[in-house]
Amino acid sequence: MNGVAAPARLELDLPATPRGLAQALEVVDAFLRREGVAPGAQGRVLLLLEEAVMNVAMHGGLDGETQRPAVQLALTLGPDTVALQLEDEGIPFDPRQAPPPQRPGTLDEATPGGLGVHLIRSFARSVDYERREGRNRLTLVLDRG
Repeated sequence: MNGVAAPARLELDLPATPRGLAQALEVVDAFLRREGVAPGAQGRVLLLLEEAVMNVAMHGGLDGETQRPAVQLALTLGPDTVALQLEDEGIPFDPRQAPPPQRPGTLDEATPGGLGVHLIRSFARSVDYERREGRNRLTLVLDRG
C-alpha cells in the first residue's frame, strides 16, 4: 500500500427527463456535500450537470424520436478537481464546436435559453468530447474549491 486514497466516485444511470434530472441532482448534491466540496463548486457542478442533461433531453433524440436517450453519469473527485463525465446514445454533439451565443441588441430582442453551452465553457476548467461506438462522451473538469 502506498497510502494514497482512491478518488471518491459516484456513478448513476438516469433518463434524460426532468424527473430523472431532479433525482440525479439530489443524489449528486448529497455526494458533493458528504465529500466536502466547496459550496461554490457544488453549485457549478449542479448547474453544468443540469445544462448537459437538458441538452440531451431537448436535442438528443435520434431522427425525430420522442424517446430521449438515457445518460450515464460518472462523477470523480480529485484533490483539486471535480470531473463530470456524461455518456449518451443521442445524436452527435460536440459543445466545443457550437458557435457562441448571439448577444441581443435590445432587451426586446432577448429570448430565454440558449446559454447552456456558454455556461459549460465558462465554468469548466476543461471540456472534452468524443464520439465512440455510437455514444457521446462529454467530460467536464471543474475546480473543486
